[in-house]
Amino acid sequence: MLSKHSLARSTIIKMGVRIAIITIIVTLVSYWHVMSNLELQIVKQLDKYIIERGQYESTLFLLAEDNHIELKKELLWQLEKLGERDPQAEFDRLFVRSPDGVIRNRPKLFDGRRQAGVYIDETLIIDASIRRRVLIFYELATLYGKAWHNRFQDTYIITPENFVALYLPELPTWAQDATTDLYIPDEEYMWISDKKHNPKRVSAWTGLFYDKVSKTWMVSCTTPVDMGNRHIATIGHDIFLNELLDRTITNHIEGTHNIIFREDGRLIAHPQYMTQIMDAGGNFNILKSNNEHLLNIFQSVKERPANAVVIENSKNNEYLAVTKIDGPDWYFVTVYPKSLLADLAFDTARFILLLGILSLLLEISIMFLILRSQIAKPLYEFISATQQIATGDFNIEASQHLPLNRKDEIGELAHSFNSMAGQLKTSFDTLDAKVIERTHDLAERIKEIKCLYSISNLAEKKGLFIEEILQGTLEIISPSWQYLSITGAKIVVDGQEFKTANFKNTAWHQNSNIVIKGQKIGSVEVCYLEAKPESDEGPFMQEEINLINTIATQLGRIIENKQAEEALAKRTQELSDTLDHLKTTQAQLVESEKMASLGGLVAGVAHEINTPIGIGVTAASTLADRTIETATAYTNKQLKGSALKAYFNMAQTSSNLVLNNLNRAADLIQSFKQVAVDQNNLDKRSFAVKKYIQNTLISLKPHLKKTPHQITVHGDEQIKINSYPGAFSQIVTNLVMNSVRHAYPSGEAGNLRFEIKLDSEQLIIEYSDDGCGISPENLDKIFEPFFTTARAQGGTGLGLHIVFNLVTQKLNGTINVQSEIGVGTTFILNFPL
Repeated sequence: MLSKHSLARSTIIKMGVRIAIITIIVTLVSYWHVMSNLELQIVKQLDKYIIERGQYESTLFLLAEDNHIELKKELLWQLEKLGERDPQAEFDRLFVRSPDGVIRNRPKLFDGRRQAGVYIDETLIIDASIRRRVLIFYELATLYGKAWHNRFQDTYIITPENFVALYLPELPTWAQDATTDLYIPDEEYMWISDKKHNPKRVSAWTGLFYDKVSKTWMVSCTTPVDMGNRHIATIGHDIFLNELLDRTITNHIEGTHNIIFREDGRLIAHPQYMTQIMDAGGNFNILKSNNEHLLNIFQSVKERPANAVVIENSKNNEYLAVTKIDGPDWYFVTVYPKSLLADLAFDTARFILLLGILSLLLEISIMFLILRSQIAKPLYEFISATQQIATGDFNIEASQHLPLNRKDEIGELAHSFNSMAGQLKTSFDTLDAKVIERTHDLAERIKEIKCLYSISNLAEKKGLFIEEILQGTLEIISPSWQYLSITGAKIVVDGQEFKTANFKNTAWHQNSNIVIKGQKIGSVEVCYLEAKPESDEGPFMQEEINLINTIATQLGRIIENKQAEEALAKRTQELSDTLDHLKTTQAQLVESEKMASLGGLVAGVAHEINTPIGIGVTAASTLADRTIETATAYTNKQLKGSALKAYFNMAQTSSNLVLNNLNRAADLIQSFKQVAVDQNNLDKRSFAVKKYIQNTLISLKPHLKKTPHQITVHGDEQIKINSYPGAFSQIVTNLVMNSVRHAYPSGEAGNLRFEIKLDSEQLIIEYSDDGCGISPENLDKIFEPFFTTARAQGGTGLGLHIVFNLVTQKLNGTINVQSEIGVGTTFILNFPL
């Protein structure tokens, strides 16, 4: 409770009376101002609001139509680009006919969360034109569906022939789940784009419908795609309307409501009719509703003057702000009851605030006159007294005339001020003594911190030895003790002493052990050269005892770290030397592997040309013998005509046999020579891949004839590449020998296969065997150098490592491996053309 003598009480009473009078006047004037201007302002606000709202709500629908324009251009361009080419292989790779007859995505290659699902009617005859469209629709629906998914749930391309490509990751199995009774041409989103219902061939919008799967209201936007005056496809988006409907109902000017309806009277959104709209499946029509209010709104909107935005519905005493949502061309109407005009207080509050500020300024002026004599004068006296105290003069009663005789708060403050001045005098006298003591202590602590900091900095300097650090520490210790001029220091580490020039063994000393891992390695000792007054702890302060212990601990860590650094540097050098040795050894082994491959090539030459040369020698020997016999008979005049004829036949046969076998030997030597030259030649050249692999395999026959393996090479003979043939020869040799040595441990017959093909801008070589396979734990290690599971049989572990380096580094390609135990192993090599 405020006493009757309270300054605050008297001031509040005087101020309240004046503010009450001013507030009444301001309220009356504000009411008149609002009523004269509010109607005009409301019309302007509604005009601006409804135009901006229409533009905002049209954004998504216009975006859908713009998307369709871009996708339509890309679709037609892709079809024109593909031309008459029949992509049957790609079609068969991606799609397969299901047991129910419908053609769908091939399950092994399909991920509905990342790719468009495809459904093709089971009765549709698949020709090249269908395959071209299906592939293009599938690729575009996948590509654009992913890009637009953040704004549109799905993107689809449908056709009059009843096949569809739909990107809908929320239902990844829709194509697999769709049954044979799906017939798209009967659906509204299809027939609204045919030429009968859409002769202008522009984007069209379906009516409102409720999707039971996603449990949301939606509308479909479809755009026809024609080629050569033929309707070949329809592009579509399903657009969720829940957010639009929610915004329409919940985001409105206070006291108003929004509605949306179509040109034909179908009601899209109304806060009081959403249940009826849902029950009617989105087909609730205002013209059939028998609702007088809705009919008046619809009629007023349809009959409004051109370009009119805000119109008056006089029958229901309300304003209608009208705009259109571009795209579906819906009406968006804000209904503003005129009864709200009297309730709006926005301008009133602003006007009252302005008058309130003026009133406050007036009241401050009035209060100033009152408070100056009651408060300002005493406060000036208090300020003068405060300034006196600030100068250190606490004798207030003798020099100042404070209002001690007043009975209000000012009087109480004067008495309290006098009491405070006395207490401050006592406190300041005590504080001066403590400041002197604390200043001295602080200076000592700063010296201690500086000491530890300097030692840390010394230890962090690069290139200093332990001895240099210890000597530098001695120079830091002495200035950190209380009596610098008579302080000496000594450090002992592993029997080695470091000390200041003035250090002596005196009666006044302290020391602390240096310990590393529990073992004492030395000590730190500080001495005074003469006696000094003892403190409570002795000749040294407790802080100095703590400091020497901290220095000893810090030196222990520094020495331990330095020793560890030296050991680490030594170990690092050893590892570096070992690594260099390993690299040298690896290079030698790689070269040995190459020479072994070349040795195998030489063995292949000897083995392969042995047969034709042997046959040629035999034929030549036979010819020589028969020639001698014939010559002898001729000399003895015993040569008959039949014998001469037989000799000529035999000579012709033998010479043909010699010539053919020598030509075969020459061809073999040429092939071997080319392979051998390529293995040691680093230059690029153009060569036929299949033929070159076959030539390389010939050189491996001596190794392969010891085993019953069959090697086949498949691929187009015309595939050529400009690359490094020597690297290819080494790769083929190492892959085959890897299979021979590791894939068939029991010696059974194996099938080794090379598959050569072109894909876009790449050469793909797949090499596979049907051997024992590679265990999963070894599959990631096979390309590592020196990794082998047959070291006991002489394996070096470099064969596949060389293959990996040649593929990835020399040929800038990639290599992948697939293997299954008991089934075999496949290497997939990709090379850029």
